[in-house]
Amino acid sequence: MLDLSANDLDDNCARPLLKVLQHPLRSLDLSGNELGPTAAVSLCTAMARFGFLQQLRLEGNPLDYPPAGILSQGSEAVLDFIRGYRHA
Repeated sequence: MLDLSANDLDDNCARPLLKVLQHPLRSLDLSGNELGPTAAVSLCTAMARFGFLQQLRLEGNPLDYPPAGILSQGSEAVLDFIRGYRHA
């Protein structure tokens, strides 16, 4: 598990986070940061491509993607959404 919660991460952190996602990481906590739409799309695309994650926490970020309804359902729903994005 990698816990990066409450670190004031924002969209400028997307590129370094993408490098982290290239490794077989099972759990990633990005909750309570400032990740916006740019980071969200980049991260979701990378997660769909690499597919290692089993748990992902994104709550508490100013995200509009994945939709709030998906985020509120927890990490399993977010990962299902991302896996569907991979096949779209």
